Amino acid sequence: MLLMRFFHFLYCRLWVIFLLSGLLLSGCLTDGRMVDPYQAREQREAVQQQDPAQQVVPAPTRRDLLMPALTSINNRIYVNEQKLAQWREVTETLSMIPPAQRNRISACMAELVDILDGYNALHSRLLQQTSLESAQLLAGESLLQLNQQDMDYMESGCDMLLAELMSPMATPAKETVAAIDPELIEAFDQGEYDRVITLYSQTAREPEESISPQATYLYGQALLKNHQQAEAHTVFTELRTRVNSPEQGEIFYDLFRVLGDLNFAMGFYDEARTNYAELVQTAADHQRIEQWGEQQYAALQPGVLQPDERRAYSVLLRNYLAYTPRRDGYAVAEQAEQFLQTYPASRLVPSVNAIHRDIRAQVDDWLNRGIRRIEDQASERLSRQTSADPGAAVGEVRPDREIPGVDPFESTAVPTADLEALQTVFDQGMSQLRAKDYDLAIESFTTLVGTPLAEQARPMIHEASKLAAQEERQKAADLFVRATGASDQESKTALLLASRQLLQDVLIKYPESGLNDKVERNLSRIEDELRAIDPSLIETSPARGIVAPMHP
Repeated sequence: MLLMRFFHFLYCRLWVIFLLSGLLLSGCLTDGRMVDPYQAREQREAVQQQDPAQQVVPAPTRRDLLMPALTSINNRIYVNEQKLAQWREVTETLSMIPPAQRNRISACMAELVDILDGYNALHSRLLQQTSLESAQLLAGESLLQLNQQDMDYMESGCDMLLAELMSPMATPAKETVAAIDPELIEAFDQGEYDRVITLYSQTAREPEESISPQATYLYGQALLKNHQQAEAHTVFTELRTRVNSPEQGEIFYDLFRVLGDLNFAMGFYDEARTNYAELVQTAADHQRIEQWGEQQYAALQPGVLQPDERRAYSVLLRNYLAYTPRRDGYAVAEQAEQFLQTYPASRLVPSVNAIHRDIRAQVDDWLNRGIRRIEDQASERLSRQTSADPGAAVGEVRPDREIPGVDPFESTAVPTADLEALQTVFDQGMSQLRAKDYDLAIESFTTLVGTPLAEQARPMIHEASKLAAQEERQKAADLFVRATGASDQESKTALLLASRQLLQDVLIKYPESGLNDKVERNLSRIEDELRAIDPSLIETSPARGIVAPMHP
């Protein structure tokens, strides 16, 4: 608690610097509760295809510079108005309130009214200012005190008392919540986010029922995955008024985290800091460890991050919130590696490492599920080939049936023993693939080319090549990151050369990986570093990417 108040003291003293830092608003909030999943498709696809690092940011205007402060004030007004409404509901509904608690309630409400009046007055005065200098002076005189009052209220225990008083009120009324649609959960788990948005907008419920908070949370996440950050922000902010107690389960903490992360990603740094502060304090009150919130909260303290460092992390966090393995692959993991390379001493390194680990775990899980699916499909196809008719059951290939990879005019029978042997080789390749012995797996599947199992073997060769190439690229990236942090030139050179060799081997060994373009870009970057050290380190080598495919 003392540490949090100390950080807040520093934050309040340097807030004016934040006002002048040129933070730009990332999106506009919409009034509609439902969002058409196809409404922003073109804009979303353009965002996905554009490299965030290459986006041109227009020069900030006076209103742009004031927008983060105005947005923060609006958000605090909204949140505190909801709290005041809950206090009034408590005093009107609960008749048997002990005198001591009644006095405490009056004090909390009076403090909250004072804070709200201050925010509303400041908002009006800021809008009336005609110059940035006047707005700066006004912020220095009023906003610091309001921020301190707001933080003092949050730390006073009033919110905890309100939550306790609201709990018995919910017991007799018992809000009727519509059951969450299993189809919506299934669509979300399968990564069909447009379908989640559509199903949510079509949720059927009785007039007296409300939509499940879990369904609304998945809806907001689906918007995030579709790069609709502003709409997701509206959904999560409104959901926060319904999910307002730790007793509601893990969704309470998940909502705090996603709101903090989303505000951070959108450039609302002061609001993100407030979200993380509330998350950390609530977790501490309930004897929970909240490592992520603590890391983010500490990084947002004044003077901890440089402006370019903070903006780079905001872009990374925005892409992480929208990440899907099927669409993005290792792209966000590579962005995290780039951040670590550019800012190796950043206070955000623990958070970036956590993002990197989670992305790789998601990709690995997605690839493993894909391998299992391909394996099941291959087994099913083989079963159909060998049991479609009595002749196939004993290994005879009838003249009117064609087996992929076999000329029906040259071969009219495949002995059962041979089919069993081929299936054994295929199974062995699958085992090697699951064990990440990619080279052995490629070798096993390659022996099946030109046999009745060629149709099943070819996609597995491609899959094994892609996985092997990705693994080697990751090793090369790790060496490159180590090279950038090397203290002496000799070590740096050795690490860069080793990284370069790994990537050159990828081009030769795995031409069917589909990653040649990315490997070429990685090689170019490494060779630029080597040229900066000594141009003679780049020796003439055969042209890359011209190796003929190993497999027909």
